[in-house]
Amino acid sequence: MLGGRMAPSRDMFFGRPTRLLLAVAVLVLGASAGSAAATEPDASVQDAKRPSAAGPLKQEYAGIEASPLGIVFGDAPVTPSRYQPGGGAIFRFGRYRWRYAYLTPAELGFFFSSETILLHAQIETGLVLPGPLSRLEVGLGAGLGLVRIAYANTGCDGTCSIGGVGPLFSPLVRYLFVDDPKLSVGASVRALIPVMTPTGDWFGYFTGAGQIVLAAVDVAFGSGR
Repeated sequence: MLGGRMAPSRDMFFGRPTRLLLAVAVLVLGASAGSAAATEPDASVQDAKRPSAAGPLKQEYAGIEASPLGIVFGDAPVTPSRYQPGGGAIFRFGRYRWRYAYLTPAELGFFFSSETILLHAQIETGLVLPGPLSRLEVGLGAGLGLVRIAYANTGCDGTCSIGGVGPLFSPLVRYLFVDDPKLSVGASVRALIPVMTPTGDWFGYFTGAGQIVLAAVDVAFGSGR
């Protein structure tokens, strides 16, 4: 363990990233419900305009969440930059979407900025909301990863960092603007929350828990059957 030990992250489930995701979900739900109530046609018109029986994309062949921005949180004596432009992506494989739920058996992702390194592999499951909100998904991923958020402090032997190594959870909210049988395009907000935080020297000198929230553009290809 390179001279360090592992300690549970504080506020793992109800910390600031999770509260941020809940707030985003409530805002999207309210906006979507209001829009649906204002624009939904009567049943006969809706049936006449309904697309072919193929329906929305169900079986994903591949999907990607491209992240140009990370928002970091944590317990550092010197706060890192909150908003961190960078580059990252999550690659999805084999996701299947039922009427009210979905399952992604494999995801691999990364995010890099001048201060942050994120690497992770996980599975994900979630809910597809019913009725006029069927393009909104609320999910939870679980897997393994590294979250290292560096900050400036002369008291460390090497690089001072917050974050975690090992098991992590990843709650998210995703909205699909395009949901066709072979293509979906949307946007997502996802938090990466490590369960354990090393203390001491572990890929840098960790001093406390840290989390990151990713804003992403979501594109997927597949089949409606």
